[in-house]
Amino acid sequence: MKSHVNKFILVILILYLFLLIAWTKQHATTKTIPKNVEATILNISNQNLGLG
Repeated sequence: MKSHVNKFILVILILYLFLLIAWTKQHATTKTIPKNVEATILNISNQNLGLG
């Protein structure tokens, strides 16, 4: 059961990040996410997927 919960949370996190990144790209003037933070978050997500 635990792995199902983890994957569910991870999917929601990735969807949220995708929407957040898409929104910041639409509103480039109000962009608040630096590229290195974005890359770090994607790195963490990839590591979690690898462990899953």
